[in-house]
Amino acid sequence: MLVSSGRISLNAMLVQTDSSNKLCSEPFGTELSSPFGDLTVTTPHRLEPLLNPRSVALVGVSERPGSVGAWLLDTFMAGGYQGELFLVNPRYQELAGRPCYPELGALPNVPEMAVLNVGSNRMEALVDQVIELGVPAVTIFDYCDVEDDTEPNLMARLRAKAAEANLLICGGGGMGFYNLDAKLHASYYHAAHLQSGHISLLAHSGSVFTVLAMADPRHRFNLIVSMGSEIATSVDAFLDYAVQMPTTRVVAMFVESVRNPAGFVRALEAARANDIPVVVCKIGKTEKSAAFAQTHTGAIAGSSAAFEAVLERYGALSVDTVDELMATAMLFSHGQRAGPGGLGAILDSGGLRQLLVDVADKLDVPLAKLSAETIAEIEKELPHTLEADNPLDAAGPFSYDFELVFRHCLSAIVDDDDTAVGWFEFDATDRFNPVPEQVTTAKTVGASTPKPLVVVNSSSSTLNTDIAADLYEHGIPLINGVQSALVAVKKLLEYRDYRLRPKHQYAEPPESATVERWRKRLAGCGTLNEVEGLQLLSDFGMTCTPCRVVDNLDDVLKATSELGYPLVLKTAETGIAHKSDVQGVHLDLRDESMVRAAYAALADKLGPSVTVAATAPPGVELGLGFVNDPQFGPMVVISAGGVLIELMKDRATLLTPIDINKARRAVEKLGVYPLLNGVRGASPTDIDALLHAIVQFSLLAESLRTSISEMDVNPILVSTSGAVAVDALVVAVGD
Repeated sequence: MLVSSGRISLNAMLVQTDSSNKLCSEPFGTELSSPFGDLTVTTPHRLEPLLNPRSVALVGVSERPGSVGAWLLDTFMAGGYQGELFLVNPRYQELAGRPCYPELGALPNVPEMAVLNVGSNRMEALVDQVIELGVPAVTIFDYCDVEDDTEPNLMARLRAKAAEANLLICGGGGMGFYNLDAKLHASYYHAAHLQSGHISLLAHSGSVFTVLAMADPRHRFNLIVSMGSEIATSVDAFLDYAVQMPTTRVVAMFVESVRNPAGFVRALEAARANDIPVVVCKIGKTEKSAAFAQTHTGAIAGSSAAFEAVLERYGALSVDTVDELMATAMLFSHGQRAGPGGLGAILDSGGLRQLLVDVADKLDVPLAKLSAETIAEIEKELPHTLEADNPLDAAGPFSYDFELVFRHCLSAIVDDDDTAVGWFEFDATDRFNPVPEQVTTAKTVGASTPKPLVVVNSSSSTLNTDIAADLYEHGIPLINGVQSALVAVKKLLEYRDYRLRPKHQYAEPPESATVERWRKRLAGCGTLNEVEGLQLLSDFGMTCTPCRVVDNLDDVLKATSELGYPLVLKTAETGIAHKSDVQGVHLDLRDESMVRAAYAALADKLGPSVTVAATAPPGVELGLGFVNDPQFGPMVVISAGGVLIELMKDRATLLTPIDINKARRAVEKLGVYPLLNGVRGASPTDIDALLHAIVQFSLLAESLRTSISEMDVNPILVSTSGAVAVDALVVAVGD
């Protein structure tokens, strides 16, 4: 029986009760201590009745060849389930040598889980009976879609009934699940061939569930779940269950949406606490794909950037394809973790070595820098026609001792202090394996090192499942395809780096009086003018350009005398979000005549209201944005600024709050970072001032998340002397 820890924490309470869409309160979350010592309690996981029931009823089983009922019975029996089993179908008195009951109400005992293999027209009545009998969990294959249905429709009615009764449901519109640990095959696809392992697979797509379960025996699972439309039990609950299974080493997820964001965050926190990597292939990233997701399972895809920010915060790993998903899961499933350094690789091809270097560079996978001692060790056995380097092409003449050379060189590379992951690439298949010593070498070296070692085939279409099975038993994954294998290595290194990050060092929260004053000002105010927007930033610790809002020439000239030259004149008319698009900005005004001319042009074209601002020191333009994501709460976007902010996809999206280390990592990944760091003889800018601005901006977003719907600071000019906010657009909630 799977159990979970029941420690009470203030953080968890905040996640569950905060109505402001804020999911993480890390700086303010404190685990509650008890005067009576450790009050951790061990209780069965709430999904135990669904995924590991002591008794199961199969409703709608059949002996008719080719029917889903027959497939279901055959699949379930082949799994080897050891609990109590009831068969239900009024057409039979006996099936598979077991009694068959006419209905659930006729069973001698109430089952913990029932598989409801019936059509949509019968589903509601059957669910009503399940609830009346007190069955705690069901699995539903049907899509639960009735033609000419009433409102609310069948799916909505089932959701409401399940919620009221606390009924656990896997499905509908899914393929069920396999719990290999419990020998429970609650599906209708025969899977007796499956061998248990350490990967938990959670998939919204039934096709992905099926192909990954059936296609490749090198995928070794302990749990495979097809969630379908998630009538009652959503992916977060299955994730929470998976990361607490003793046999889980990695969770692979193919996800359309997250219906319970707070639960998803809690499950990611549990994965992080248990050191279980979570690898996610999230679909619905584009507008068209998201629309398909909604029509497919009724899922709302949500903001892709926000979802990625959540994964980044909690150390989950994002991939783009199913191949990358399973390659990464296979690499993690053997349990080894990467140490310091990069990839150390050996191949039997010079051309494929070049390809490996090209793809590794494209993916930013670091290569180990071999020491002089390692190079000298390699040269002891390497043919003189080959060069000792990383990656290493060790394919010499056919007359030499392949096993000796490859074993010696691979051992030397893997043993190097800068090698975090070993890579052995050769193109053997189950039908054609001209150098079987390479497989032997991999097993020998793998057994001698605690470091991860991956065997790679250059082509993704190679048939080598027998070799893969042999290597699996020796703790070595065999991955087909250089791109997918390198993505897996990159994710292994990313997870290492995440686990090594320093503890969050959040800035002090702003004074409560400041927060309250601005909450009152923002209540129902619509959009702040630029001066107020910059004052808001200033009150939260950001440096801003001095400015005034005026609506006549005399006041413009008065502001000019106060601020000094050179000046900037910008329209302050309401309803203009992007001033440069309407020629609403005049820069570098150096005397009164220029100011008069600029004001006349603005007043004539756009209206008399203008902002007079001091000129900030020249620098690199960046932008900061804040949105309140409806699923995951406040998000800060860091991007290239100025007119490029909407043209360049150079941005990072982060959950608030942001500490200085996270801000630094985000900035260093931006395409404009080399400009900040100084290029072509330019002096480096004051990056620390920029990081301070980002941290303070995140505190503003965190503190006023219920008062501000969106906010843009564009640009922030980052120079050698600081980071100065020049313009701000602040839209209050309700505007």
